[in-house]
Amino acid sequence: YQAFPRNTIKLTIIQLRFHPILKIADRIPDFQEEIRKRFPGYDEGTVRSFQQTPVENFEFKEEQQFRFYTIDGTVKLGLGQSAIFLESHDHTSRRELFNDFSIAIKALEKIYAPIIPLRLGMRYINEIDKKIISKDLETDIEWEDLIKKEYLHIPTYPLSDLANTQTYSEIRSKINGGMLTLRNGLDYQMGEYKYRIDLDRYFEGNFNLSNLNKMLDQFASDIYSLYLTFVGNSLF
Repeated sequence: YQAFPRNTIKLTIIQLRFHPILKIADRIPDFQEEIRKRFPGYDEGTVRSFQQTPVENFEFKEEQQFRFYTIDGTVKLGLGQSAIFLESHDHTSRRELFNDFSIAIKALEKIYAPIIPLRLGMRYINEIDKKIISKDLETDIEWEDLIKKEYLHIPTYPLSDLANTQTYSEIRSKINGGMLTLRNGLDYQMGEYKYRIDLDRYFEGNFNLSNLNKMLDQFASDIYSLYLTFVGNSLF
């Protein structure tokens, strides 16, 4: 893969869900000691979520979450009774991202073994800002210079003014033994339009944690390959 001169990644998340461990809170001090060199910051709170049950009902769930931060606060590690996640707001290196998650998983296995996985996921959220890139290039550019035209198509295009139109689509597909969800479209934020490419690659089911790094490499490659189908020449 290559590093783009104009980084469009707004947020990167890796999450491992596992069968609940009720003693998570009891051993947080031990877990913190394993990761504190990289993640010295700390806070905790309650996370609320809704889940759909097999009989089409919705279940409300609350879970205590323990959060750890790098010194600059750009990378967050979260741990609850049934999941651990890594969230980066300044992603520039795939290897650094994987190394941070490896620190977390090693600590999780050391303190709370055995870990029985349920789901592994990786999510890259990209935002392409035409205004900022135009300023960087010192020239006016169109959306077609940044995003390939087939991804800008909407039923009324080109009859409608694309600059005054919001679009959104979601596609889920099986890929390489797992799933990939793509959400993309023009998003209106604080008076400005940005093109959003949200890629969520995941596997549901039990797997051996020794294969985790190999799976993450595959996830990242799949996400990157799909991202390349979107972007135009002005991002290179």
